[in-house]
Amino acid sequence: MGKTLIVFFSQSGNTRKCAETIQSLTGADLFELVPKVSYPRGYGRLLKETKKEAAERADREFCPLAFNPSDYDRLFIGCPNWWGSLPAPVRTFIKETDLSGRETAFFITHGGSGIESVKEEIRALLPSSSRFLGSLSIFDDGEGRLEKRCSEWLWKIEKENNGNEKNPDDSIDGGTDHHAASM
Repeated sequence: MGKTLIVFFSQSGNTRKCAETIQSLTGADLFELVPKVSYPRGYGRLLKETKKEAAERADREFCPLAFNPSDYDRLFIGCPNWWGSLPAPVRTFIKETDLSGRETAFFITHGGSGIESVKEEIRALLPSSSRFLGSLSIFDDGEGRLEKRCSEWLWKIEKENNGNEKNPDDSIDGGTDHHAASM
């Protein structure tokens, strides 16, 4: 495996916890996507704005990157599931970043709604030459198993991708899709 980058967007801090846990387990570089225009602080206004962005599959500019994505062979991309969709800054990042030939894995935090529609959106956005390594679904139930779940997921990614054989489930629909009760 070459150089690894963890890119994440976190509004409430749950995805940040997951990103930092993955960083502590891998030693990968870590970068937070920060929107140029912040989301509203009030919960009702936040819900209204994010629901509209999700329905429109809108983009949202983020602050300049402090790295060059082409310097990395593997990217772990993390975000919350907002209204069954990727948050706009993450959608924009995927659209604007050349992920061709890169290994990608996603970790998605949610409050119980799962990630199936988010996985469909990711599939539509990723170039066919990007090698999808799997996804981790993090459900916040307060039981504190985040490190264990992330460690198991990373172990499975390495196990499935260190051999010479290509994993037959190496797609957005298979591979390392886990639902983890954590945080």
